[in-house]
Amino acid sequence: MKNDMIICDQQPIYALGCAVFLKEASYIDQYNYIKTIEELIQLHPIDTSKCLMIDCSLLPLNQNHIMQQIIQIKNAIPIILLYNNEDDMTLFKIIEW
Repeated sequence: MKNDMIICDQQPIYALGCAVFLKEASYIDQYNYIKTIEELIQLHPIDTSKCLMIDCSLLPLNQNHIMQQIIQIKNAIPIILLYNNEDDMTLFKIIEW
């Protein structure tokens, strides 16, 4: 089971809420919060004992070189995508990747 999580979201309060919820439910032991895709890319290679939770609105779907790096991360660790109703088209584009 993955005990450490990286949370990538523009909204620190939302990220903190997710982390607290997951810790209280004993799904994670600790988390790291990052705000941007650029910060995520700088972490690569990521420790394979971690998992990643990312706001899908942050994904630069029109920037192939960055998306290829995210695909490499996806191949190394589990990723949880967060999306809302406004991101429906983004979800379809993500499935295409």
